[in-house]
Amino acid sequence: LLLLGVDSDTKPAEPLPYGNDNQADVILLASLDTQAQTMTLISVSRDTMCDIAVLDEDGQPQGAAHAQLALSYAYGDGLYESCELSREAVSNLFSGLQIDGYAAFYMGGIGDLNDAVGGVTVTVADDYPFTHIPACGNMYAGRDVKLTGKQARFYIQCREMTTDGNENRMRRQKQYLLALISQAREIVAANPTKVLNLYNSLSPYLLTDLDVSEISYLATTAAQMQFSGDILRVTGESVLGDGDHMELTVDENA
Repeated sequence: LLLLGVDSDTKPAEPLPYGNDNQADVILLASLDTQAQTMTLISVSRDTMCDIAVLDEDGQPQGAAHAQLALSYAYGDGLYESCELSREAVSNLFSGLQIDGYAAFYMGGIGDLNDAVGGVTVTVADDYPFTHIPACGNMYAGRDVKLTGKQARFYIQCREMTTDGNENRMRRQKQYLLALISQAREIVAANPTKVLNLYNSLSPYLLTDLDVSEISYLATTAAQMQFSGDILRVTGESVLGDGDHMELTVDENA
């Protein structure tokens, strides 16, 4: 399953122009092994350089470009076509891996997601001065904080504009996501009907090719699976490219 975090507050009510500003800032693969009963998560940097499909303003294929993975979403319509383009790009990056479903989550729903599981507690990282932000005065580095919805948004979105700014942010996203997953798994394992409650509260921000019954089955199944408690990373070398954009070249051996 391909899980995408989109850097736009709201899910579009109708298709956007091709080549819009929406990008996939968070890219995760979730592998559910229903025989071994294990779940594996793999994180892919938005800055990963790969071949992505290019569409013109009418949505017609114009070939491919070697660009940041995040841009694959932007070349689509901001809705299902964007998801399909991202699925194709990630599949190609993983040598033709079959991806059975996707879900894209829009950034405006982060607070609702955080609050729907009762708030998420993290040990605040030291790579960004969160106490400078209004409503984040208690977010001192090294301190355990149960994040409010607004704080959660800042925690996984803010980054320093440096060569390692996105890497630091990805570490915070991983930290937050692992804590979120742990809480959500406990909630669903204790009461599988909570899946639909969570889904209904987040559906205004969610775009997926899975129907409600599939989501309920997968979430309930995943809640019972063994999980290492860690997220694997696609690694490589990051450099500052043209236009001051970070570019990560994947280490194929890794």
